[in-house]
Amino acid sequence: MADDAGLANDRHEIEMAARLSTLYKFDKPSRPDCIQCGEDIPLKRQQLGSVTHCTDCANILERRR
Repeated sequence: MADDAGLANDRHEIEMAARLSTLYKFDKPSRPDCIQCGEDIPLKRQQLGSVTHCTDCANILERRR
């Protein structure tokens, strides 16, 4: 029979897996230029993957959300 700590741990693992599955995935190639303003995206930022906006435009979009 499972104890309370074991059940809580199982529930925690299920909840974490569900939350992680909804996060944005950086699995596609990045663009070399921003789709908003056309500025070059720095190579270090491009290496994250799936980047489509320069830092300035990304910050503006985040503030709007």
